[in-house]
Amino acid sequence: MSARKKKKNKAVKKILAAVIFVAIILIATLLVYLFGGADAIRAWLGIEPEEEPRVPTAVDGTMNLHFIDIGQGDCMLLESDGNYMLIDTGDISDTYTAKIIDYLEERGIETIEYLILTHPDADHIGGAPDIINTFKVNHCIMPDFTKTTKIFEKTIDALEENEVDVIEAEPDYEFKVGEAECEILAPLKKYDDPNEASVVLKVYFGSNSFLLTGDAEKESEADMTEYYSASQLKADVLKSGHHGSRTSSSEGFLEAVDPELIVISCGEGNSYGHPHKETIDRYEQMEITYYRTDIVGTVVITSDGEELKVTTEKGE
Repeated sequence: MSARKKKKNKAVKKILAAVIFVAIILIATLLVYLFGGADAIRAWLGIEPEEEPRVPTAVDGTMNLHFIDIGQGDCMLLESDGNYMLIDTGDISDTYTAKIIDYLEERGIETIEYLILTHPDADHIGGAPDIINTFKVNHCIMPDFTKTTKIFEKTIDALEENEVDVIEAEPDYEFKVGEAECEILAPLKKYDDPNEASVVLKVYFGSNSFLLTGDAEKESEADMTEYYSASQLKADVLKSGHHGSRTSSSEGFLEAVDPELIVISCGEGNSYGHPHKETIDRYEQMEITYYRTDIVGTVVITSDGEELKVTTEKGE
């Protein structure tokens, strides 16, 4: 074979190899696109999507977020422009359920636009059946997590009997309560622990933001820290996870959220020792101002979209 013919064959082989390589890339890209979409292609190619900073929405009025003191349980009321959202309903206690109902009725509330039941533990859904039967509840957001308890069954029965629209909590689900913009951040996956399955809610009001975490613990916090950028987690106000337990408020999560204020919902002299010393030490080391309902009572944070004002029941 002549030298010219050998060179020609080598050139053909190179061209053929290049064509095959390009074809493989195109086919692989097509498959990734068909089964995973554009985000999957970016991930496959190692391209980080550019994050667009959230532009604050102009607001006219104020938003109030009440951390109602109901002992060792969670209950928060958000009010904006005559619209209301209730987040959790405290423990199974006639006394505390009556306090929540009185608290709402004193403010002339008849309709709750959104009821968020962060997870099915009794200290978060204890008052739900009575509240659902007392007020008109339009929507209820819950995680896909069930428990074989009487209070959970009573809650489901009340939702069905009152024909409440039940929405399964999923990341990136967005809705509005008056002028407040709300977004679900977690749960990001299925968890075996109801605490980790807690609904985590981010609320925006003008330039202010609030992160309400239910009883989310370190696994969920780590998942959020990995999934979201620091700017997506950043919030002015953080609801302390799991009543200030050492199982929450991990250092990496706190650094990402970087809150100015933290509110801890816990009962005086509770048997769990909440909030734990390790958690309080971490808040103090990071120089974060915190309020405890077991010490100052109900905490109300008012936002005008730019600044925050904190008032407490006991004025401490």
